[in-house]
Amino acid sequence: MGKATKIGIFVIPLIILILGGYLWYSNWKANLMQIPPNPPSDLIAASISATQVKLTWKDKSINEDGFLLYRDGKRVAELPKNTKSFEDNGLRPATSYSYEIKSFNQAGESATVSSSVTTLNPPIADSGEIGRLSGQIGHPVKRAQGVARGRL
Repeated sequence: MGKATKIGIFVIPLIILILGGYLWYSNWKANLMQIPPNPPSDLIAASISATQVKLTWKDKSINEDGFLLYRDGKRVAELPKNTKSFEDNGLRPATSYSYEIKSFNQAGESATVSSSVTTLNPPIADSGEIGRLSGQIGHPVKRAQGVARGRL
């Protein structure tokens, strides 16, 4: 048996094994894309300011093309695959919002996952501002005493 024959005995089956594995993987991947993705889980909506909400979730699918995010039933974003967070800006202070997210691919969409949040109240004026404003209108007790004494 020549050297070329010995190499052929090992190389040809190796090539067949590699090609077979590639074909199996290609078929597996094609079949995987024919089923809708799993839904994300653990959607958390947290108010980070009076006008911003941060959303986080767990990606539970390996075949999604992306995510669809809804606020109060209206789509606000289409996000790329493997995304795990989003910041929603320009919201109204002290307002409740409901969020839903689902994953999608060419075969369809997953079930939705929901969460609700209320944005924070805007900050109130600091004590220096309150003091300045009260000085403009006069102290109510001193004003009342002045009226009682006829000094107004």
